[in-house]
Amino acid sequence: MVRLDSGGTGWFYLRREQHEQVRADAGVYLFAVCEPTPDRAILALKIVAARS
Repeated sequence: MVRLDSGGTGWFYLRREQHEQVRADAGVYLFAVCEPTPDRAILALKIVAARS
């Protein structure tokens, strides 16, 4: 979302230990862009392979 309910902007943070485990499991990340409304309809999705 462009803005969170608190007024701040949305963001993400990948913790090193968690990312290393996702990589070891050949995992992926799923990022979603939602409407800034209570029902939060999904506008876009992207799947990204966990790499270094």
